[in-house]
Amino acid sequence: MMREIFSIPETAIPPTLLANAHAVVVLPKLVKAGFIVGGRYGTGLMMVRDMQGNWHYPVMVSLTGGSVG
Repeated sequence: MMREIFSIPETAIPPTLLANAHAVVVLPKLVKAGFIVGGRYGTGLMMVRDMQGNWHYPVMVSLTGGSVG
């Protein structure tokens, strides 16, 4: 799955950055809206590396937030 996600040219993470990453979060449908008061919401997956550098199975995550100004 990681190879498929990171092989898309428009969204690919540079290999040097990925090689040094401790974790990766992919939120393909992050929605942001606002004008004075704003908000954002998205769902996706997160993968982390263990101490040996191996990627663990993905975990589903969600992001919510708001802002003023």
